[in-house]
Amino acid sequence: MGTNDRADEPAHGNERPEFRVLGPFEVLVHGQPLDLGGPRIRTLLALLIANAGRVTGVDTVAGALWDCDATPGTPRTVRTYMSRARRSLAPVAAVLGGADLIETRAAGYALRLEPALLDAREFERLVTAGRSALAADPVTASDRLARALALWRGDAYEDFAGTAALLAETRRLQALRLGALEDRIDADLATGAGEALIGELTALCDRHPGHERLWGQLMTAFYRAGRQADALDTFTRARTVLVDRFGLDPSPRLAGIHRRILDNDPQLFAAAPARPVAVRPAAAAVRNDLPGDIADFAGREPELSRLLSVRDGVAHTAPTAVVIEAIDGMAGIGKTTLAIHAAHRLAGHYRDAQLFIDLHGHTCGQAPTTPAAALDTLLRALGVAADRIPTNRTPARRSGARNSPAARSSSCWTTPRTPRRSGRCCRAARARCC
Repeated sequence: MGTNDRADEPAHGNERPEFRVLGPFEVLVHGQPLDLGGPRIRTLLALLIANAGRVTGVDTVAGALWDCDATPGTPRTVRTYMSRARRSLAPVAAVLGGADLIETRAAGYALRLEPALLDAREFERLVTAGRSALAADPVTASDRLARALALWRGDAYEDFAGTAALLAETRRLQALRLGALEDRIDADLATGAGEALIGELTALCDRHPGHERLWGQLMTAFYRAGRQADALDTFTRARTVLVDRFGLDPSPRLAGIHRRILDNDPQLFAAAPARPVAVRPAAAAVRNDLPGDIADFAGREPELSRLLSVRDGVAHTAPTAVVIEAIDGMAGIGKTTLAIHAAHRLAGHYRDAQLFIDLHGHTCGQAPTTPAAALDTLLRALGVAADRIPTNRTPARRSGARNSPAARSSSCWTTPRTPRRSGRCCRAARARCC
């Protein structure tokens, strides 16, 4: 799998704490997520993690937590929140020897965190190791870069999209992710891959039309697959997008790949790799239909704690059971907001997809969604073929639904309270909650 050096060794195992920001924010101890507290404590911890090893000033904390400038009373309030943050991290400190992780400095506060405990730093370590091997050993480079990219469970700091203080770090990590993905594809191309990359590259070019490197990689993959016409058509599409959307002509590098394809340059076919290469299926974008979360969600702590803990409780006591948690109450008390907030917190546990459907229980001028129509919508969203979608209540059809990708995804149904309906319900594999 590559050379025997430290780059190929895991940085830590489940016995060590893990700080995860490349997706839903989590802190794990012995493999189990900690209850970190309310939204402001979570935002404060995310801010300290983003600045790990550096001082975070009181003004920065005030802007992140309350979107305002510091006042004479702000330092005292921030000290209170830092005390709560220390209590939230107490289980981590205990595992690491009892030392306080949050230090008070003259200019603010700093989090002492080993880089190996943070998924973002582990990602950067593997990317650096992969790039260092790219020229001499593309097989090892591809493996390291793939391992780095596998650490991502969503967007960086995705729970804090409205926090301006985290925006720069979020953008930096997202740019590194795309660069690492392009490097991994270069490594795969260097090992002779071609046709297996077409699906992944087509999706990436649609999402990032201004990245000429991706267009060039897709042209090369098409050419490797014996589809010269598609390779040339890709160049035409790339040139049209670059001119119409960005006012740019193709770069000399992209134009050079175009000329080499026209000339049937044999060097576009890489030499066979020295070691077998596992063909990696094209990465499919995870479907997430959940409405946006709110950054300043407050209250409902007991209800939220139950919704977030039921999955783990069922997994320990009855791992094959299917549990439904329902939120019931009068219209307008925040049932949907609570369900969506919990669904975002649980999304990382259901990585195949996160779906949302409104049952239109009281939508003016629209009939309520029937159970059959709701099931049809959800299964189609997961890519289930039409002939496998249940149209009746026969056991065989229900079995087909249970074996579909829906069994590994989470879904959210919402409808206002009626005598026949039980409010909001978020459905997930093994533990269905919200």
